[in-house]
Amino acid sequence: MTFRAGVVGLGGHGFRHCTAYGRAEGVAVHAVADCSESALQRAAEELPDARRFDTWRDMLAETELDVLSVVTNGPSHAEIVLAAVEAGVPRIFCEKPFATSVGDAVK
Repeated sequence: MTFRAGVVGLGGHGFRHCTAYGRAEGVAVHAVADCSESALQRAAEELPDARRFDTWRDMLAETELDVLSVVTNGPSHAEIVLAAVEAGVPRIFCEKPFATSVGDAVK
């Protein structure tokens, strides 16, 4: 089985997650999402087999993932992680902090 990985956020750390997945046996970067056109262009060059999305919502709605890395800015983490759980993603890695308020942390 090959794990289908997704990465939300294609800054420096996001591309590090992509590289790590690419080096792991049995894992393929299946989809990436970022609102930056230049980040998506870089992904097209470096990850030609990955589907590219300009919103993480579209990525979660249109792909089936086995693992997701959330590598966006801190205030967006909780919303993305909760949506990924609802979408059925069984394994989620979230850069810290996973939430920026107590309210988000207890959801």
